[in-house]
Amino acid sequence: MVLNRYDQLLFNNPNHSEYVALPKTELQGNEFTNQILFEGMNVNLPIPFVFKLQPLDTHHSHEDGKALPPRNMVLYDNAGEHFEPGREQITNLATSHLSHSSGLIFLFDPSKDGRMITKCNPEDPQVNEAGKVTNQMALLNEMISRIRRYTGMKATEKYLKPLLIVVPKYDMWREMFPVELENEEPLKYDEANMRYRLDVGCILKISYLLRDLLLKLSPEIISVAEVFAEQVFFIPVSALGQMPEYDKEHDMIAVKPDNLAPVWAEVPLLLLLSYQGYLKSCLQPLSETQMGNMVTVEKYRIANNMVVFSIPGKNERVVLPSLYLGNTLYDADAKVWFKLPHHKYTDAPKEQQQSFWDK
Repeated sequence: MVLNRYDQLLFNNPNHSEYVALPKTELQGNEFTNQILFEGMNVNLPIPFVFKLQPLDTHHSHEDGKALPPRNMVLYDNAGEHFEPGREQITNLATSHLSHSSGLIFLFDPSKDGRMITKCNPEDPQVNEAGKVTNQMALLNEMISRIRRYTGMKATEKYLKPLLIVVPKYDMWREMFPVELENEEPLKYDEANMRYRLDVGCILKISYLLRDLLLKLSPEIISVAEVFAEQVFFIPVSALGQMPEYDKEHDMIAVKPDNLAPVWAEVPLLLLLSYQGYLKSCLQPLSETQMGNMVTVEKYRIANNMVVFSIPGKNERVVLPSLYLGNTLYDADAKVWFKLPHHKYTDAPKEQQQSFWDK
């Protein structure tokens, strides 16, 4: 009911030129939680969004002779307040599902970060709410703490499933980003096999650029995320594709459905589906122009599944997770493409020795 109501409001609204706004994710309520009796106690459990995922007869798994069975795709939408330290109680297990998740998407809201908000477009009405900043690092740390506690992970043990740090509201901070995200196409058509593939090279290029931006503005989120998880992606998105407007009549920040044009909003889910084998991946080769401006990183070292190197012509140290090895990235400061070596790091556990595209 919740999802259908949102869909009706934004995408099937007959009054498509009038202002609309989605409500904030609630902590509890009949539409968001179920209350059950568990060992004599009333316990609130979050209600998930459940979708049936069934590959078509033309799906690549049928051609490969390993047809994927229909599955339920289960998504939980947690409010940031769910991760406030001390909020998790035996009677309100709002985030216990994290220990069973196949992947995590953490939204790092630039309008709630005291440093990023100062760099955002001042014409965006959300910038005027800069006083409502929150400690998102505390929320991320609490999420990580709960996952370690629920799963029994050791303090030094790496989380092996994908962690996606999604930075929304790209329309608000696009002037800070060195490329036009609308021109980056993560789905590539494989003409020989007549199917689309997810271009992991494109996603990693964008991930590196966003990681580099966050390194200058909010570096602690990078260190916390990458110390916790083996494979961390940084993905910019815009759910609206434009700045919202202030509706004076209803005293609210809103949008007109007519103007919606989401940017990269589907990419996080496509990436997780690719990890599950529902979408083939690829590494798209560079164009001739890009190849002419490419340098190869030859001097590097591997330390604890991190690669340490310097970009030729840029006199500073760069440290990246091994996820980026074997890929070609773009450095916005040096304005140069650089190729990282494809290195097998044998000191890691076997399940960590494969890069994403090897799988």
